[in-house]
Amino acid sequence: MAAKEVSDSLKEIDSKLGDLSHRLERFEAFEGKVDKVVAENVQELRFLCYALLVMVTIIFFFFLGTALKQLGF
Repeated sequence: MAAKEVSDSLKEIDSKLGDLSHRLERFEAFEGKVDKVVAENVQELRFLCYALLVMVTIIFFFFLGTALKQLGF
């Protein structure tokens, strides 16, 4: 009778391991998709930061030029 209980326990553990393995595979696939989206968003964010830097630089030189004109340079 103890052997039957051990056998049933092993079958239950095997079933749970199979389920966990399947869940892990699905999670890894999901993680890959998330990594791809994050990489795309980081690329877009980098582009936006460069664009913002260019705009701020243009505005800075515009105001610098205006200030220098008022000072007579």
